[in-house]
Amino acid sequence: MKNNVAQFLSYVLHPLLMPTYLLGILFGWAPDVFASEIVMAGPRILMVVFVTTFVVPAVCIASMKFSGMISSFTMEDRNERLLPFVFTTLFYLITCFLFIYKLNIGGTLSLVLLAITFVIAMVAAGTFFIKLSAHAAGLSGATGIICYLKITYPQESVMLLIVGLVLLWGAIVSARLQLGVHSPKEMYFGTAIGFITGFGSMIVSPILFN
Repeated sequence: MKNNVAQFLSYVLHPLLMPTYLLGILFGWAPDVFASEIVMAGPRILMVVFVTTFVVPAVCIASMKFSGMISSFTMEDRNERLLPFVFTTLFYLITCFLFIYKLNIGGTLSLVLLAITFVIAMVAAGTFFIKLSAHAAGLSGATGIICYLKITYPQESVMLLIVGLVLLWGAIVSARLQLGVHSPKEMYFGTAIGFITGFGSMIVSPILFN
């Protein structure tokens, strides 16, 4: 894989875009996992999710870069990743609070948002010890969430999503290794944490927030 292709994949499959991608794909590809009124409000929901989980964290990280708190947007130094990841987790928690407690939206949508938030929180916590790959964690976390939905909603369309996500995971792992920003160990740890947290959160969240 050439470096320019690897760089392109890193941008397109950026972990901050995973919530928007995941919900957008579910709305379009497997809408039956949501209540009908949620599907009808899909475009507006996606806009709110995009702003709160991508635009706001991205602006925050850009502010850190221009103020000298981090040296680059790629944050190759593990220590530089800690503060951006903690702030991102905070923004994701606010998104969950907005949807669950202010908009009174429950069901699958709230479970997916909580699971995504738990994934980023675990990545933030793990970064205190190792430079986990957020790209690998984001895609494997999405895969874990979809695997849970496959068990709950045994549809062929959901299975196809799993296959597609696994292929994308392979592409992003190859891309990040090609760019030399992560070691294989960092990629595999990120993958494991993402999948286990994504899948496990879908099981645990209904118990914790019932």
